Amino acid sequence: CSHSESMSNSLMEAMSLGRPVLAANISGNRSLVRDGDNGWLYDDEEDFRRLVQHVRGDSELREQVGRRGRDHMLANFSPRLEADRYFLLYRKLI
Repeated sequence: CSHSESMSNSLMEAMSLGRPVLAANISGNRSLVRDGDNGWLYDDEEDFRRLVQHVRGDSELREQVGRRGRDHMLANFSPRLEADRYFLLYRKLI
């Protein structure tokens, strides 16, 4: 739906697979990634490097964050939920 058009498909796909994500701190990414909860947001190259160092040696942290990302995607953007939203939109239009 139009609410999600500014969101990155690659982030949504990675999060749906339970992969931890590092994303640029821009509005479309902020609508998906809650910094430090279901992924990480970075502002510049230095910030990105710091985050990589922070998460690379902690497999448990990456797993937890990846799981929260997957849970977020399932709760808000599952195929079934998207289909239901389109159905409601179509019903309103007719």
